[in-house]
Amino acid sequence: MTSAQAPTAGNLQQLLAEARAARDRGDHDQAIRLCEQAELAGPGNPWPRLDRSISLRALDRLAEAEAICRAVLADHPDRMEAALGLGHIARRRGDHAAALGHFAAAAALAGPANPWPSIEQAKTLRDLGRFAEAAALYEQVLTRQPGLAEPLLGLGHVALARGDAGGAVAHFAAAEAAACPRNPWPRLDRATALRQLGRLEEAEALCDSVLADHPAQPEARLGLGLCARARGDRATAAARFREVTEMVPGLVTGWTELATELRETGDTAAARAVAERLTATAPGSVQAWLSLGRAERAAGRRTAALAAFRRAHECQPRDPYPLIDMATEFWAMQQPGETERHLKRALERAPDCLQALEQLGELARVARDLTDAEATFRRAIALRPASPWAWLGLMRTLADRGSQAEALAVLVEAETACGALPELEAARIARLRQLGHSPAALARARAASAASPRHMGLWIERFRAEKLLSAPEALAACLEAAPVVTADDRARQAQFRGQAAEEQWETEAAVAEYERALALRPEDAWILTDLVRARLLSLDLTGAREALRSLTRVTAAHARMQGRSANLSQTHFGQLLDEFALDAAAFARIAALRGQPPEAWVAPLAALLAETPDYTPAAMMLLIALRRAGLLDAPQGQPGGAAVPRRIAQFWDSGEPPGEIAALMGGWRAAHPQWGYQLFDDVAARAWLAETCGPAVLAAYRRSEEPAQKADLFRLAWLHAEGGWYIDADDRCLAPLETLAPPGTGLVLYQEDYGTVGNNVIGAAPQHPVIGCALKMAVAAVNRGDKDILWFATGPGLLTRALAMVLTGSSLTMAAWLRRIRVLTRTEMHQAVGMHCEVAYKNTERHWSRTAFAQRRERRAEVRGKAA
Repeated sequence: MTSAQAPTAGNLQQLLAEARAARDRGDHDQAIRLCEQAELAGPGNPWPRLDRSISLRALDRLAEAEAICRAVLADHPDRMEAALGLGHIARRRGDHAAALGHFAAAAALAGPANPWPSIEQAKTLRDLGRFAEAAALYEQVLTRQPGLAEPLLGLGHVALARGDAGGAVAHFAAAEAAACPRNPWPRLDRATALRQLGRLEEAEALCDSVLADHPAQPEARLGLGLCARARGDRATAAARFREVTEMVPGLVTGWTELATELRETGDTAAARAVAERLTATAPGSVQAWLSLGRAERAAGRRTAALAAFRRAHECQPRDPYPLIDMATEFWAMQQPGETERHLKRALERAPDCLQALEQLGELARVARDLTDAEATFRRAIALRPASPWAWLGLMRTLADRGSQAEALAVLVEAETACGALPELEAARIARLRQLGHSPAALARARAASAASPRHMGLWIERFRAEKLLSAPEALAACLEAAPVVTADDRARQAQFRGQAAEEQWETEAAVAEYERALALRPEDAWILTDLVRARLLSLDLTGAREALRSLTRVTAAHARMQGRSANLSQTHFGQLLDEFALDAAAFARIAALRGQPPEAWVAPLAALLAETPDYTPAAMMLLIALRRAGLLDAPQGQPGGAAVPRRIAQFWDSGEPPGEIAALMGGWRAAHPQWGYQLFDDVAARAWLAETCGPAVLAAYRRSEEPAQKADLFRLAWLHAEGGWYIDADDRCLAPLETLAPPGTGLVLYQEDYGTVGNNVIGAAPQHPVIGCALKMAVAAVNRGDKDILWFATGPGLLTRALAMVLTGSSLTMAAWLRRIRVLTRTEMHQAVGMHCEVAYKNTERHWSRTAFAQRRERRAEVRGKAA
């Protein structure tokens, strides 16, 4: 019959059949219209109302669906389907406790012969992460009814949630054998598991087989779209999702997946338009408002995003996810207290909400409350062992605490619980790199990236490892192999092109790439950090300050949580900018050189340094000009010249070094068994200085409050008096040091990314003039009470000025000096030294970077007080 015919009692069943057919093909609007006609045909019959509630629920019109179920129960107290419907509605709202209660009531009404309430109870337990209870309930149903497909499907979903996609495929195949041959759901579920296993052709074949039986089946088209997304074919994915929206306009999932596709590929305006259309047609849908909020977020419209997430929260106050998205916005708005409060509110509504737990754990880790972070991540792991993100958060927390062996053991546990996921392999590569095992990181990254060439996270780790060790040609090949699909991917590739350009000191090209990246990710702190540095080195002080202002704004919440100042000048970049601007006339002379070939910079900069030897930017730019002109590349040494003695010194100010530091130090001794080795603490350093150096040096050492400054002064004094190699405590030995120093080389340094020379690894002959000049300036500055930060006063800034002064201010020509001094590139130094390893003391007040700009307040307690 057609909808134009008058409904009568005789055509009730036909109307219901047509409504269910419309519902099965996803046309819920038509199903509702047919159910309304069926209600007129059979006023006392509960089924038209119950069927209408199912379609209303599918359209997220939950209040209407709930009213129908309660009305049916009022008229028919024994109607199990109405109690079942209330359970579905509660679960859709995120109120799993209420859902379990409704399903239990439905089970009591149905009796043991009806499996459906028990199946829905099991699904709710599964949603809560209570997998063992869910599996037991499914097995109980199968014991009573062995050939039933639905509990087999449920067991498959439990396996999938636990990360066992292979086991899930087996369960879904068994369900397919047990179900009606034309039943699409076992095939669609098996396709989902196969997609997670990366077996995309098999997944697509299953979706196609469903469409052969059910040409209008929307979930099969959604599955094909998701397979296309997994392949990186985002245009095909968008086309598939658009097909679903055209075929079934009332299906929310089709619109939200289309909006996701548009958003991730960078068309935020189109994504917003799709989401706005969805909120207009389904104003009660949480997913619609979440989709709009995420589109606004991608466009950088934070206030609009927050408003959309609030509307989603109003639709379903017990759903935790709008609160989690709101927390993200508050973090971006530099309100960490509100961030924490909203995450806790999400947990109040859903105590087992994994995402809220993971984000609270990360919030505690950022604030360096490592005990709280560990407990929170462990709680998340207990809830959902198959989720990799809580494992990764726990691993990073343990690493921050200095428990490196325990952190790596956690990664092994994660691989057992979750399977060999690319995300876990990327984390292992990152740990190797961060711990200074750069050759191992590179080998592993190349292998992993070759095995999963479409995985962006693995490619990112490969590039970062390549940048440490590889020649420009290898770096360029890596950049070309980037599996770029989304707008975020394009941003990261552009950023890395900028980093590759900076490696060649092409700073203006780097700026252009960073600006391209920033246009795609305007609030990315990593890109902004690179942009500040590149603009500074390209002598664009206004642009550098503008980028620093953006960086400070984006990272204000982090700074607040860690007790750091958000003032521009109270950052390392801010201090550098102030230094560049300190002498306007000198800076103008440097800026006038822009556009000239690098060799044309050398003489004017040497002349400027002769007049203003304390102007650090001139020294920095001189070293960059020398590098760009090829004058620092691989000197041959001076035959018969003074050589770097075969001995090593290291410093740890207070007693026995912690285990991770002791292990790093042991690596140097093991690799140089015939060399002299001395480890100094504060007491030993004072005694050596008193015996070896004049009173001014010892006085400066005693005046130094920071352990890092004591180490700076001591290294210069020891190198000048005795000569040898000084190695910082957080550097790892990868190869013998003599590979870095050609015969006759009296000084070995390396060039940092600011153009400066680093002071963490120095090889020097005794009485070397550069070391002597640096020691004299450092002692004078400390004894005068200068307030410069360590980097300028006694660290790389000072050493760079000393090198420039010797190169330009002595009777020996610059060319003669450069035959006796080797200034390595970072890549050359990384061949022998894994520098700046992540160790626990850097997360404490022992590290100079934590104290130089600290606000010295207990910010975590303050934030928690506001969140309470």
